[in-house]
Amino acid sequence: MRLKKLEIDGFKSYAKPVVVTDFDPSFNAITGLNGAGKSNCLDAICFVLGITQLKQVRATRWTDLIYKQAQAGVQKATVTATFEHNDPKHRISGFELGKDIIVRRQVVSNGRVQYTVNGSNATQQRVQDMFRSVGMNVNNPHFLIMQGKIGKVLNMNSKEILAMVEEAVGVRIYESKKINCIRTIEKKEEKMEEISKACEFESLETEVKKLRKRLCIFEYMETEKGIQKFKDEATAKRTNIEEIQEEIKNAQMRMKELENQITAMTKSKDAKMDNERKTIQSKLSDLEQIQLKKNSDVEDVQNDIKAAEQNIKSLQKSKGRSEQDRSSKQKKFEEIEKSGGEQVRLMSEAENDLKKAIDMRTALQKNKIMDEEGNEVDLNEMVFRCNDQISKLKTEITKSKADVQDLIKRIAKTEQDIAVRGDENLSDLNKRKDQFIRELNKIRAEIDKLNFDEKAAADLERSVQEARDDANRIGSRSKGFQDKYGHLFTTYNEGPGFPKDEINGSLFTLFKVKDQKFHKAVDILLGSAFPHVVVDTAECGKKILDKKFTCQRRTFLPLDEITRFPWCSDSQFDQARKICKQEVYHPKDLLEFDKKHDVVFSHFIRNAVICSNRDDAALVTEKLKIKTVTLIGEEFRPGGVTSGGIVKGRETIMEDIATYNQAAEERRNAQRRLDELKNKQMKFEEKAVKYRQLKESEENSLSSLKQIDEQLKMDLLNTWKEDLENYKKRKTELGVMIQENEMKLPEIQKKKDEFEKQKNDEKHWEKEKKKWDDLEKDARMRLKKYNVAQNMKQELDKVTDEIARLDEDIEQTNAEMDRKKTDIEGLKQKLETAKTAAKEAKEEVTAQKRTLAEYDSKLSAEEDEIKEKQAEKATINKQILELKANVETVEKAVEADEQSSNDCKKRVAEILKKNPWIATDKRYFNVPGTEFDMANFNYEENKKKLEEKAERLTEISENINPHAGNMYDDNFETVTDLQKKREQLRQDKQKLLETIKNLDERKRTEMKNAFFSVNETFGTIFSTLLNDAQAKLVPAGNGTPDNLEEGLEFRVGFNNLWKESLSELSGGQKSLVALSLILSLLKFKPAPLYILDEIDAALDISHTSNIGVLIKKQFTEAQFLIVSLKPGMFNNANAIYRAKMQDGVSTVVKVQEDVAEDDPNVPK
Repeated sequence: MRLKKLEIDGFKSYAKPVVVTDFDPSFNAITGLNGAGKSNCLDAICFVLGITQLKQVRATRWTDLIYKQAQAGVQKATVTATFEHNDPKHRISGFELGKDIIVRRQVVSNGRVQYTVNGSNATQQRVQDMFRSVGMNVNNPHFLIMQGKIGKVLNMNSKEILAMVEEAVGVRIYESKKINCIRTIEKKEEKMEEISKACEFESLETEVKKLRKRLCIFEYMETEKGIQKFKDEATAKRTNIEEIQEEIKNAQMRMKELENQITAMTKSKDAKMDNERKTIQSKLSDLEQIQLKKNSDVEDVQNDIKAAEQNIKSLQKSKGRSEQDRSSKQKKFEEIEKSGGEQVRLMSEAENDLKKAIDMRTALQKNKIMDEEGNEVDLNEMVFRCNDQISKLKTEITKSKADVQDLIKRIAKTEQDIAVRGDENLSDLNKRKDQFIRELNKIRAEIDKLNFDEKAAADLERSVQEARDDANRIGSRSKGFQDKYGHLFTTYNEGPGFPKDEINGSLFTLFKVKDQKFHKAVDILLGSAFPHVVVDTAECGKKILDKKFTCQRRTFLPLDEITRFPWCSDSQFDQARKICKQEVYHPKDLLEFDKKHDVVFSHFIRNAVICSNRDDAALVTEKLKIKTVTLIGEEFRPGGVTSGGIVKGRETIMEDIATYNQAAEERRNAQRRLDELKNKQMKFEEKAVKYRQLKESEENSLSSLKQIDEQLKMDLLNTWKEDLENYKKRKTELGVMIQENEMKLPEIQKKKDEFEKQKNDEKHWEKEKKKWDDLEKDARMRLKKYNVAQNMKQELDKVTDEIARLDEDIEQTNAEMDRKKTDIEGLKQKLETAKTAAKEAKEEVTAQKRTLAEYDSKLSAEEDEIKEKQAEKATINKQILELKANVETVEKAVEADEQSSNDCKKRVAEILKKNPWIATDKRYFNVPGTEFDMANFNYEENKKKLEEKAERLTEISENINPHAGNMYDDNFETVTDLQKKREQLRQDKQKLLETIKNLDERKRTEMKNAFFSVNETFGTIFSTLLNDAQAKLVPAGNGTPDNLEEGLEFRVGFNNLWKESLSELSGGQKSLVALSLILSLLKFKPAPLYILDEIDAALDISHTSNIGVLIKKQFTEAQFLIVSLKPGMFNNANAIYRAKMQDGVSTVVKVQEDVAEDDPNVPK
């Protein structure tokens, strides 16, 4: 099917009729300047092919397709296309092969669109189906590549690329038709459902009427029975009132008697309280004041000790700061000395020389000189001193020489003695000594290598002992509780198979009470279960009993089988709070326990609550029918059982349990710490054993060495050798001394001669003055030279003074710390004395409290008896109030019964009035076998059934077609027939769904084959257009060729190096990728006609020419209409058409090849 002729009239820029003929059956190119109407020519072809998406022809409304939007006198746009119909491959059904098909489409300014095919009117759908049958779906085209399509392909996601391939394969039409088919099936189902509901509506309406009638009969019969029933109940209740009033009278007499007894007993008790008890209490108060004073003394001394210790810490900090400052100053001194010490030294030398020169010049003025000590002396004195020194040196030399001669004799004598005696014994001892020294060095090397910290080991041993003492001390605290409450504990005989890890413990050890004010209430709720043992499983409890791991009778509570009872619900608790005047408490909020033990505590406490007082508790129990307990241990149960409070002797058990559990926790922590320290100690033990062995060996070696040294000292030969060494050493020292003294003699003699010469030389003083004047000048010049070091010297002097001051501060701080430590020792002694006095005071208070408690216990019996009388009186008073309340309640009940009887009479009259048929059918009521037989009628069950059916009836009536009832009546036979065919329809639907499934499978097969074919062509075309380049399509995500639901993606490579994404390509390379895909789709399933609008816009001349050659050589089975501005494209075309614009009107003419080069309207 080829385009043969195109007629355009009034379409866009073609205001006048334009006829384009002689289209080449293969390759046609349309060219021209920008804005000449090239693309409008292609839009006209799309228009006649049946386009409905106006944006594909660059319009927003139909009038945009008319010349100047129908504002220039042209009111309609008409396009007529003539197609050859000669190709059997693209034959259109209904048209004779070999005859042309003329399609005409016209749009008028009012928006009306008209089609004709071969001169006959046609619908748009017919035209679209006609072209779609030959692969030209203009609304989802793969044969139509308009401007911008290349860019759109590059911006497509993976699923859009897949959709493009599916359209080319031809499976997209199947998808839309499949959806329409399924929608049709659903509509049929909805219609059948509507008719079914109408049938159900009629049936339900009949059943509802019948049920309402039977319920009305039942209500009538029961109401008649109620009239007599309420009369009888009222009579019985009046008799009950008389009996209750008699009970009230007897109770009032008993309460009067109790009041008299309580008054007498209270007077007797008060008299005792005013005398003896006051005396005991007064003495106790005095003793407590004394105890308070003693304790205060202890606290004062402790505070003094703390203050002194704190003062020591402050002094230590002050000392640390001073030491830190001294270190800083010392460092600064060293830095200054390092940076300028040499200059300071030279300056100091200059200052000394200057001072010496000044002093010497002063002495010379007096004809004196300065000696070495800086004193002024005359020359005679210096000569005398030199003579004295010479005399002393000669005497010392003579004496030293005599000593040397004596030492020479002693050395010779000692050497002779040693030679005679021999060296055997000494050699043996020295060998043994050397051996022990080697062994000692080896042992010490091993000790160093062992790296054992003896101090750390001692600290660890001390920590272990302290932890053991703590555990024992805490355990002794728990023992008192065990002795007092031994019945609560379970003793086990642990043996093989004993399930220790499965035993959780006795119940009283598994919880804590948050506040001690709840102790009595918790005791009432849980006290009976305190000895019970909680275990993980029933099997564990059975094993303990069967294997006699305990001989005590115990109840075991297995967590896997114990019955869980609900706690008091939130709604019940809220009601209780509203009922109570004072605070009410939920037991679960007052206890702390492990989550897994929740089932145990809920089993015993259940839905009980704790009230602040007796009245609130009684009221909650009465109204909510739940168990209540007061803070003082009074218990109220729904069955009417009431207890009068905590049992005597159990007042402190909860306090003791709390103390025991706390001690047990501390004991566990202490034991845990002890175990950790023992484990740590075990790691040290191996090193410690080896360390002790090495230390013992070291001590043995040292002892042996000491013995050898003592033997060596005792040996005479060794003594001679030591003497010999000492003689030689002394001889050497004397020789050195003689040599030094002999060297000093000439020097001193020379000085003496100089002094003698100076005495006789008259010019000596002038020479000396000049000498020292020159020295002074030189010193002053040096001082001036090194004056820059003056500041540095001052800084050194300042730092030196500061270091001295800090040393003094540190010394004073140490002295003050020593004084404070002495004070602390005295305060500690004072503290011990104060503690002893406080302990004695405490014992006296304890003894007095015991006396008071013994006296109170004597009074408690009387007080308990009074309380019992008062409790009995309160109980009787409450009973009287309850009886009176019962009388009022029964009287109200009598009135209610009488009112109910009258209401029944009125209700009977209302039922008869509303249902007059009852009077007629009443005689048939309860007749067996009739619809009035009510023998086994269940009112509640039938009422519920009526509600369900009425609700269903309402539901159907809301959703049902309002005419469904009429349809049911008018088309009853049709409905019946439809119901019979429903099953057949369901079977047909199932077959259709199976067919759809098979078609889906075929679609997957087709898509798989198409994927491989298109992919191969895509790669070939891309490699042809771009040398050394490769391209392919790959399934997106985890897809495979068998499953392409996630879409397709591009992959491009150069020289077999694949790029990560298209973003790495140039604009022209990207365009070639998109164009290659489009051409590969065209190649896969060729359409008879392809329209391409400036597909080479982003390509250079070389690539444009390659595409032109490719289309001309490889796409010979289809007709191409291509708009292009580049010679590389249209020079390959078989026919070239020129579009031009003149006076705002476009025309298109065919251009001959020989004149195309000279035509100015043909782009070069």
